[in-house]
Amino acid sequence: MAIVPRRRTACVPRLAGRGPRCLLNQDMGIKSGIPVPEVPIPNPAAVREEGTDGWTLLVNPDTAGAMAMNQTGALVWKLVDGRRTTEEIAAAVRDRFPDAPDTVAEDVRALLTKLAEEGFIGQEIPLKGVR
Repeated sequence: MAIVPRRRTACVPRLAGRGPRCLLNQDMGIKSGIPVPEVPIPNPAAVREEGTDGWTLLVNPDTAGAMAMNQTGALVWKLVDGRRTTEEIAAAVRDRFPDAPDTVAEDVRALLTKLAEEGFIGQEIPLKGVR
């Protein structure tokens, strides 16, 4: 029996009257090594709950998935705003934690990959015929 991934799209209105932007949850059940979008956008359905112990819980109601993240992971999540590139996100983490190891960019990319695989982030998909 094969499991076929389902694709879903969630559209959110853009500011300044431009057309809608859509988030494609690339993977709805199969881990497929989804590439990290150049400018990741958060899934608008994702729910974030900050704990008193410094950990943050993300819940994706689309997939019933959840991820727990430490303070660094929570910072990465907060920086995913649809405007910053993955490199800008890594640079912001490096600025916040100057004593971090040289692998910050790779670590941020690994977290963003996991967030993409779990449907927490996606990319802008142009819609034909929509202005």
